[in-house]
Amino acid sequence: MTRVQEHQRLRGVDLQDADAWDDPYPYLADIRSQGQLLWSDDWQMWLSAHHGTSDTILRNPHIERRYEARCPESQWGSFNRLNARAALDMSGSEHTRVRKALTTVMRPTRSTDFSALVASEVDRLLDLLSASGTQNVDIVTGLIEPLPVNIICAALNLEEGIGDRLRNSSIRMVAAFEKGQTPAEAADSQLAARELEECFLGIASTSRSSSAGRHLDSLLEQVPGSLSLDEAVANAILLFNGGTGALINALGTGLVTLLQQQELASLSTPDAITLAVEEMLRHDAPLQLFERTADEEISFGGVTIAPGDRVGLLLGGANRDPEVFESPDHFDPARHPNPHLTFSAGQHFCLGAPLARLEMQHALRALVDRFPRMHLAAPPLREPGFVVRGYSTILVNLE
Repeated sequence: MTRVQEHQRLRGVDLQDADAWDDPYPYLADIRSQGQLLWSDDWQMWLSAHHGTSDTILRNPHIERRYEARCPESQWGSFNRLNARAALDMSGSEHTRVRKALTTVMRPTRSTDFSALVASEVDRLLDLLSASGTQNVDIVTGLIEPLPVNIICAALNLEEGIGDRLRNSSIRMVAAFEKGQTPAEAADSQLAARELEECFLGIASTSRSSSAGRHLDSLLEQVPGSLSLDEAVANAILLFNGGTGALINALGTGLVTLLQQQELASLSTPDAITLAVEEMLRHDAPLQLFERTADEEISFGGVTIAPGDRVGLLLGGANRDPEVFESPDHFDPARHPNPHLTFSAGQHFCLGAPLARLEMQHALRALVDRFPRMHLAAPPLREPGFVVRGYSTILVNLE
């Protein structure tokens, strides 16, 4: 690591306490005010909460995604394999190869195919939700969580009813990316990664030996040409994890803000809903931290980043940069333009962004049409953690 000058160090913000921040945005504003790039002794990486800096770094081919295996391998083996073989942690030609294979499942040109499926699933879930009563309804378990779970299971051609099991393991595996895990929590993340690996390997094995060959077919038909079997499994899990968690949290946090501001009924046109979804994605980012690693020495804003240095992009802070967004802490459902970085940028721009937008738009449109007077029945309950930001429970009254 390059010698860090004292004025380049982050001061006065205790990142070790980040998991306890109910509202991280005053801390992120403090970090942004101190400089474009700052060294964190707590996290041993450079940090940026600036939009322009984060955008530039996300697009820089010499500051790349690089997975660093966790030790001991005997405990983190499944977690290491699933991350090292997934497109998210690949760069260069390997990333291009695997990402191209994934477009068979998530390519944007399939949005029209997904549209009818998403609309039908939203209506089905809302029918079930309203049939169970209209008071103190948990919109998370009734709509926000099952919608993306069921859609990604359909995209992967997974068997009906497996989504809840996979989602449970996914939550526990992804928790390993939080910075303050206890040994017990880490052990649970290791177990969850093993559960997912074993489950998807079993699905792949059954599908390949079956004459139907249906489950995971879009990926398995590329084995052994474009993908190895292990890569197909790892990237199926990546698509499940990425296609559920971030969307669940973005839809939940955005809906809470809409209800708190009593904006839901005002979204009366498709254009208004499209703009509102972008603001939901910007205002309270579902993933607060993206990490990169420099593969060569780079000078940036008076800071020298050495080869091997890690860089943490604080997307929640970047999405509230006052140099880019007027009144950035204010939720404005009509905000335009809205160049948020929630879906990343550059070669790692989220492959599932079109589908995520489609799901959020359909869900929001249906809620406006069917329950325009919906309101919060109690304060929502947040999930713990800093990196992944969302709600576990959102109780609403539908009328």
